[in-house]
Amino acid sequence: MGSDDRYADVVRGIGLAIVGLYVFWVFAVPPIMSWISANALPLMLIGGVCLVVIVGVGYCWVREDTRAAERLAREGEERVRKEREYANLQRQQGLEEYRTIEGKVVWVPREQLEEVAQRDREEAEARKLVNRLVTRIKAFRPSRDYASEWEYHIELQGYLKGMFPDARIEVQTGSSRPDIVVQDIAIEVKGPTYSKDLQTIADKLVRYSQHYNSIIVVLFKVQVNERRYLEWERGIKKTFGDVRVICIPGR
Repeated sequence: MGSDDRYADVVRGIGLAIVGLYVFWVFAVPPIMSWISANALPLMLIGGVCLVVIVGVGYCWVREDTRAAERLAREGEERVRKEREYANLQRQQGLEEYRTIEGKVVWVPREQLEEVAQRDREEAEARKLVNRLVTRIKAFRPSRDYASEWEYHIELQGYLKGMFPDARIEVQTGSSRPDIVVQDIAIEVKGPTYSKDLQTIADKLVRYSQHYNSIIVVLFKVQVNERRYLEWERGIKKTFGDVRVICIPGR
């Protein structure tokens, strides 16, 4: 029964659509056609103007893209020319081009080329070690919140020893004594971290940078206003550049 009702509804819908189209064709189409015939010239003029505007806008757009591409090509050619001139000048001065592992181009005396390449390889290995350390530390979570830094030192050092067996605590180097040392990387640990603790870090970084190639700052359970902390972090990175700062929340 339901199927018959749906079929009947479809038939009625089709019938109404046909009737509607017929009525439209008989009563609406003739006046429309008459109006179009009576206004054919203005409509043709309007259509022509629209076509000209569309073509003009399209031409200007394409032309602008072409000019931009030509300008970029000229700038590229000029840059290549200047780079070639600069390279020739460096070679005239006895320098050789060396491309670092990071892709930077430096010019060095021929007799120092091997030394520079060796130092570049060592720095690349050091960066790999720093990145591994940072990844490892970011994954660390203390077993509980501590009231003193020393307990954070002990647990973090024990955690790092699993991957870095040479991790040591408070190695004296000149007047510096980082909390944890892994090869030539100094790790400064604070926790719980208050505003007064942040104030002491800059002085330590100055001393550490004289003895270590890389520095990592690890802050446990930071208890500092967010705005104050962000200002401090920006200042540290602006002053010391490559220092890595890692925040580890409390439990």
